Amino acid sequence: MTLLLALLPTPWVLDQIRANAASDFGPLADRVAATWEQAWNSTGLWLWPTILILAAAGGTIYALVKKSPVGLVAGLVACSAVGGIGYRAVVLPNQSWMLATNASLSALKEICALPEGSQQWRASGCEGRAPKIVRAVSFAEPSLVFELGNKITLEQETSTDIPSIAEDNRPAWLINVGDAAGKKALDTLVQNAAAADRCIRFARRYAFNYSNGDPSVLVAAVVEPGGCPSGETAPELRPSSEEDEAPELDQ
Repeated sequence: MTLLLALLPTPWVLDQIRANAASDFGPLADRVAATWEQAWNSTGLWLWPTILILAAAGGTIYALVKKSPVGLVAGLVACSAVGGIGYRAVVLPNQSWMLATNASLSALKEICALPEGSQQWRASGCEGRAPKIVRAVSFAEPSLVFELGNKITLEQETSTDIPSIAEDNRPAWLINVGDAAGKKALDTLVQNAAAADRCIRFARRYAFNYSNGDPSVLVAAVVEPGGCPSGETAPELRPSSEEDEAPELDQ
């Protein structure tokens, strides 16, 4: 079991796991796998989880050979702690494709679109005006609703009308464009933003909906109160932690 725990977080094994999961995204498989790999590599963890697990196992075996009860107990506790805490706190949270809620929050954070008053907004490091709520379209993860509480609404695909600036200075959406209704909703939102001469920012993540196992292409979008500078794409409020270059969206 220890050997299995040590092998799973190695780059080679994770590459195979991610490639197999990415295949569910069809023609986007290569891009999805590359995005997930980049996200993991950006953590700088490399082989450290494996090294720590093997070190704890080695210490336990040494204590067993030396017949040291205290050392054996300490080694077993270390193995449990390094393995359990390492996977729960380090390995799994950085495999965003396994955790759709984390992927959603990451996308919203990238464009500073976490809702006002939420713990996530306060911890994001973003400044300025926050969206009042997030409107989720074709995506209804219960854990995301639990995280954001009354700061998220589950909208119908037609709910892409942009509220007035007085009502919501920077309205935000989280749309699953892997679903036909979600893709239509994003297209309509872009058209509405263009008609209102307001800049719209995007961040994209690929994850699995744990409720039904379906692959989800999540796009976080926020509509700014004004137009994009010089008619160009709006500058990012923070550097992306998962994608160097956002893929193009249908206009």
